[in-house]
Amino acid sequence: MKRTCAKGKVGAAFQCVDAPRFANFRAEAQQVIDKMPLQHSGMNSKDPHQGIVMVVYRKLISSAYATIQTVLQCQLPIEIWFRRDEVRRAPGALDPLENLARDDKEGQMTFREISDNHAVHFGTKIFAISHSRFDQVLFRDADNVPVRDPTYLFKSPEFVKTGAVFWPDYWHPQNTIFLIDERSLVWQLLDLPFTDMFERESGQLLIDRRRHAKPLELVAYYTKHWPDYFKRLGLAWGDKDLFRFAWLVISYG
Repeated sequence: MKRTCAKGKVGAAFQCVDAPRFANFRAEAQQVIDKMPLQHSGMNSKDPHQGIVMVVYRKLISSAYATIQTVLQCQLPIEIWFRRDEVRRAPGALDPLENLARDDKEGQMTFREISDNHAVHFGTKIFAISHSRFDQVLFRDADNVPVRDPTYLFKSPEFVKTGAVFWPDYWHPQNTIFLIDERSLVWQLLDLPFTDMFERESGQLLIDRRRHAKPLELVAYYTKHWPDYFKRLGLAWGDKDLFRFAWLVISYG
């Protein structure tokens, strides 16, 4: 680990005992990559199964209801993921969505439980994507409402060519409130060269899981690693740029 003037969150404590763990982060991440097969087993069908994935919790039920009403106008099946412990704290919270599913004559809405106790907060997103039954996933935050039928995205040239589409955020290294610029410690943590590009939104993600099993596993590693340097040192805001970082690590690897 280098001595540096690189920056993180103001007031973040970094002690000598943290140095070995910080330095080993990239090696542990590489082990995650090396253990992954070329693609998930059982995903060799010619016609990929496509669908929408959403994660819901009590405060976003009404937003999710509105979003689902919109996307029900298309023919894509929908997976609704939830944590059982959150539902127990609000009995009947899922009733509006379950009623909507019962009215769905084509049965394209299914409910799936997040069973991993470590998959909390934004970690639920990567769990849902990684464990979806769909080969190609359009993930949408529950309050992310499309303005048109999103089915066309799966046939877009960008997705057909790369198997993953991410949407840029407003922020970039010359104008960022998230400290992701040339001096950020995140580049040393990930063993990446500084990359001058727009930050990324994660409210919508389009991913072919068959083609991108490794970076998805890497994002899962980032969300579960302890200590959480991204949060503790202010190197990223939630999961907003974790997908970008994982794809960059794979591309430079």
